[in-house]
Amino acid sequence: MAGGFTGQPTLLEYALVVLAGCLAVAINTLAGGGSLLSFPVLLFLGMPPIAANATNAVGLSVGGISAVLGFGHYYPSCRRRFWLLVVPTVPGALGGAWLLAHTSEALFGQLVPVLIAAATALLALQDRIKRWSTRRWGTFPGFLGLPVQFAVAVYGGYFGAGMGILIMACLGLYLEGSLHEHNAIKTWLQWGINGAASVLFVVSGLVDPAVAACLIVGGLFGGWAAAILAERIEPMHLRRLIVGLGAVLCVWFILRP
Repeated sequence: MAGGFTGQPTLLEYALVVLAGCLAVAINTLAGGGSLLSFPVLLFLGMPPIAANATNAVGLSVGGISAVLGFGHYYPSCRRRFWLLVVPTVPGALGGAWLLAHTSEALFGQLVPVLIAAATALLALQDRIKRWSTRRWGTFPGFLGLPVQFAVAVYGGYFGAGMGILIMACLGLYLEGSLHEHNAIKTWLQWGINGAASVLFVVSGLVDPAVAACLIVGGLFGGWAAAILAERIEPMHLRRLIVGLGAVLCVWFILRP
């Protein structure tokens, strides 16, 4: 197998992965940025970066099904907009996953702190970026959503952390609808990106099945709970916590040997 723990994992480590999957899918559903929690956990427990990224994508994809179903009541009002954006999402995600599968472990290891820093900055500046873009350009024409979503899907297929943030920021620029409708579409597109990328990751042998299964178990519960609580929890408070975590992780990745 191409990816997995460097040593024999303990039951406690598997339990930690289950918890990470639960929290990551819940955070993705509520605010975005959940991979900033689950991906570093896999690295901390000894997985190589590319295998950790691929396994994380598979685990959060299947585990996120509960969140997708939890937002099902928005589907009648959002289905036309959602299916239009699926068109660039699948090829973009497959392209990003292909790039990851053909990236050397050394290069990806060097890119990880940069990618985490970028995802953290996007999360911290999400509202400011949206306000600035709206003042400068107004609302984008709807057709621009297709190439924008393609670029986001390429990023998400390559490195999942922060893609939900990117999707939400972009949807607000070119798509009408309420915040909760956008959050539902974001959840579905995020699941589609991870799902499409997961197919290539599994075929390429980059996924640790046992670790992915733990993420799935946790994610199923976390997504279900978050979909129920999505309209009762203030995303801004959660977003600040994830920004703080991302900043700490950037320093850790830079300083670690």
